[in-house]
Amino acid sequence: MASEYDIIDPRGDMLLLVEKHAGQFHTRLLTVSASSTLANEGPEQSSGELVRATKNNLPSPDITQARIRVSSKHLAFSSRFFQEKFSSEERLNQEDILPPCFNNLGALYVLLNAMHCRARNVPRHITLDTLCMLAILIEEYECLEAVEVFAETWIMNLSEGVPKMFNKDAGRWLYIALAFRNNVLFHHMTRIAIRESPGPVPTFGLPVPNSLIGHIEHLRQHKVDSIVISLYERMEYLLDHGGCCRSCDTMIIGSMMLQLKPRELFPPPQAPYEGLSVEHLLRIVSGMQEPRCMELFHEQTGCPAIGCSLMPTTRLLLRRVDHESTGLELDSFLSG
Repeated sequence: MASEYDIIDPRGDMLLLVEKHAGQFHTRLLTVSASSTLANEGPEQSSGELVRATKNNLPSPDITQARIRVSSKHLAFSSRFFQEKFSSEERLNQEDILPPCFNNLGALYVLLNAMHCRARNVPRHITLDTLCMLAILIEEYECLEAVEVFAETWIMNLSEGVPKMFNKDAGRWLYIALAFRNNVLFHHMTRIAIRESPGPVPTFGLPVPNSLIGHIEHLRQHKVDSIVISLYERMEYLLDHGGCCRSCDTMIIGSMMLQLKPRELFPPPQAPYEGLSVEHLLRIVSGMQEPRCMELFHEQTGCPAIGCSLMPTTRLLLRRVDHESTGLELDSFLSG
């Protein structure tokens, strides 16, 4: 007879009940005899079988989604969350609510098998969605060490999907890097976000700290702002003080306006510069052509060549912004 319990530890002393209310997963623990064998227990199922069963036979909303036999010792040993929960009878009897964005029950089975040292039942290949859900769980349960060795394999096996440029998955990979404390991935993803995001990085409900998203957005706006200001300071200087001669000044200002207009930089864009990434701005401004002052005017007017560059200060700034627009250090954003 098939078991009504999903078994992680056949001798486990706790039953983890997973229920779904109003679209959100709730969990609670019940005590069972560690030495007892339930009358209707069948053979153990692998994590893969459990995950498939969960996907194919999901109960209707607002009822029990899973009943999982687990060990309090394993949970407490691998998770600070459960260690604290088992230390208080009041806390043990409390229902816990998983974050609203958690929607993959299969990820819970993967984590529980890892926490119970059932390495053979932990898959080495998982989807990006499952990896995100595991990231949520390890932060919720404070149990990174239990899955750290598996996380390296999961990320490596998904490495071809790691964004090389900013796309819809950038926020998910940023969260994965943060949750799994992956320094290299975090530096890579924050560099992409700072340089290529056209606005605040979308996180799709994942619990990425607002401080991190805000810092990346601040850096983007600051770098875009510095380039835009530099462009218009050049025009204002020529209008107020002039350059080498009136003819050259007229050509430089006209050339700047004519080149900025099709690049959607004239009139000047305003903060928060939505839709404008640092990478895009570096590319289009670097591509602006120098005026033909020396060829057309200098021989007739005799004015010196100095001062006739289109935007000398801005070009220096572009090189500095390009160099400084790099990834962030993970340690700066770790809490606790």
